[in-house]
Amino acid sequence: MDIESFHQLVDSLEGVRRTGTEGAARWQFRGRLIARQTDASHVVVRVPFDVRDVLVRQHPDAFSVPPRLAKHMMVVADLAVADDGALEDAVNSAWRLQASAGPGPGPVADPISGGPGRRMSTSMARVNDQATRWTKATVYPDMWVDPDDDPRNSDGVSPDGELATLQDYLTSYRLTLRMKCDGLDAEQLARRSVPPSTMSLLGLLRHLAAAERDWRNWITTGDSLSKLYGGSDADFDGALADQQVIDDAYANLDREQAATDAELAEHRDLGERLGKDRIAVRELLVHRIEEYARHCGHADLLRECIDGRVGQ
Repeated sequence: MDIESFHQLVDSLEGVRRTGTEGAARWQFRGRLIARQTDASHVVVRVPFDVRDVLVRQHPDAFSVPPRLAKHMMVVADLAVADDGALEDAVNSAWRLQASAGPGPGPVADPISGGPGRRMSTSMARVNDQATRWTKATVYPDMWVDPDDDPRNSDGVSPDGELATLQDYLTSYRLTLRMKCDGLDAEQLARRSVPPSTMSLLGLLRHLAAAERDWRNWITTGDSLSKLYGGSDADFDGALADQQVIDDAYANLDREQAATDAELAEHRDLGERLGKDRIAVRELLVHRIEEYARHCGHADLLRECIDGRVGQ
């Protein structure tokens, strides 16, 4: 199975979303890792320990467990030699594992007091006007999820070079924003939970999709692309509690991110200057990271005020 066939296999799973960059794709179900690509012929798949043991025992040339992954429910697959049926079994097992986890957590440790916490219902949070703080993480209580479930987890291997480092940080903040939106219904995503600000999590998804499109205007000398959502503040003002609006927001963000990534992939020299204002590629990449990082800080507060969930 080649990497394109593997993409098609995982993309076909219900509820799975592909993120990451070209050559480093990640697939998640409700923000939980299914698989991630490490290079053109290798992927890491999230499987239960018993399934991993069977795969390694029956297909030792195709599946392996590096020391760094020994304590994690993960297996490395060599696509060049792996049996298609075994790969399908691994991917389906990963999907079942993450789907069985359900949409929300059970009792968890409170990251502030260390004592038991619980997720409050929306109605209870409104009655008390303050949600109880909680986290889904159990290994490191100041995190959003445990390492095995964190799509940002690179297993301690840092990227090589300045360009790869900048791209890695951008990917991490993009994933963080999506994770902050995980597990919420339409009303919660659209809720302006830190008044008098008009910001909402849904508004942030729309705003950053619009920003991605606008950044392409920075690097072109041709006609400018039209605004994605129209006039000033339309990205936030139009963030309504409607499922179609939410679906469109995610689709637009996926499309605009991919389009900007594709254009910048043609300019790998960080010192190259682009567009009418001759902006350096390095400056644009740093600005993109800054924009996502700033709004991830907003997302922290918005989410905590909605249902009390906290974590990096």
